[in-house]
Amino acid sequence: MKVRIWAVLLILGFAQFGWGQTNGNAKLVSEEATPPEPSANSYTVLGGTPQQEALVRAQIRIMQPVFYPLRVLFVPHWKYIDTTRIFRLKVPAGYASAMFTHLPSRSVFIDSDRYVSDDSLGYWVAHELGHLAANSASENAADKAAREYRKRLKDARKQPAEVHFELYNDNLIIVKGNIGLIENVNILLDTGTSPTAISKELAGRLNLRGSMEPLLSSNGKIDVQTVVVPRIDIGALHMASARVVVQDLSFMQRALGVPLGAIAGLDVLSSGSFMIDYRTRRIVFAPANTPKNAVRFDTQKPFLTVKVRIAGHVLRLLVDSGTPRLLLFRKRLEASLAKLEPLPNETNTVIFTATGTMYAAWFRASDVSLGTQSIGSQIMLVADGDPDPRYEFDGLLGLAKTGFQRVWLDFENGLLRWD
Repeated sequence: MKVRIWAVLLILGFAQFGWGQTNGNAKLVSEEATPPEPSANSYTVLGGTPQQEALVRAQIRIMQPVFYPLRVLFVPHWKYIDTTRIFRLKVPAGYASAMFTHLPSRSVFIDSDRYVSDDSLGYWVAHELGHLAANSASENAADKAAREYRKRLKDARKQPAEVHFELYNDNLIIVKGNIGLIENVNILLDTGTSPTAISKELAGRLNLRGSMEPLLSSNGKIDVQTVVVPRIDIGALHMASARVVVQDLSFMQRALGVPLGAIAGLDVLSSGSFMIDYRTRRIVFAPANTPKNAVRFDTQKPFLTVKVRIAGHVLRLLVDSGTPRLLLFRKRLEASLAKLEPLPNETNTVIFTATGTMYAAWFRASDVSLGTQSIGSQIMLVADGDPDPRYEFDGLLGLAKTGFQRVWLDFENGLLRWD
């Protein structure tokens, strides 16, 4: 019987259910009685082109403001001027003003005809976020709060556009990154895990203290220690004041034969788009160059999932960079199993999780489609374990051995791309 570590997939279960919030759409200029919690996903972008929306979202992610807007609106110049009059704002007409913030509704208005360049967009959006941080219409207060945001934008342009990774166990991606003040930490990238975890050793070196909290995993609840890490940097991905869990990663280190400081989950990895190139062992932090193959994420929070057709049935699979192949849960697809070809020459596999083990058997599906596009015949595992029904996904879409040479995780446009 084969014994493998498949995806850290389940090292933290699948994710804590309910960390992070999103907000419904409020009326355009209504005052919020209780401002929502700051969140990188709590605002809408209206009126902009797809390129403008992707750009402003990427810039706001990099800036990591104290308070996020509820909405960012790109409007033509005539409407921009009319809106300033409606709000009785003393905003100069013409080229002297390219955007303003309406504090009561936490809305940022951008004159789509007047901002000069991509860099100027980020520079002045930082100023508007400064108004929100200071909760003040004062230009001096906004500029003071915006200094750190502009510095982060400037620093991000200096970051490497790509990082090299090592592939362990045929499926586990490990890169070098910085956590707090400690540089060159081995970090495992796993889109199937959330929240991010750091090792007990690293938490001790950073002198971090936290509290015990229950974490909902695939097999039940486990108690974990949570701490706040000052900063996590992986290439061009950054997260400040990251709330993470502390885990004993020694079993992973022994299995892989390499020190492991952290497992970066979806909470960190979704802070910017990137491409995994399995041929050259590179992570490239850049927008996708529009490969022809793409499928829209079915969900992005709390899990990254896509629709996959297997044996005539449409299933929702969690996109898991820590899993080499497809893994399906037996209880979710009893009707589909009759159409799968068992592989009797393959011995069963044991999969270790944070709260126990699962046993899985090998099957083959003659044709698998990701969205509407075929990815051909696929060998997969069917596991006896079954996640909590609230997760509403039927298995895992592994990446390393599914036939993909390059995979883009395009969070700005909500797409999984591949070639």
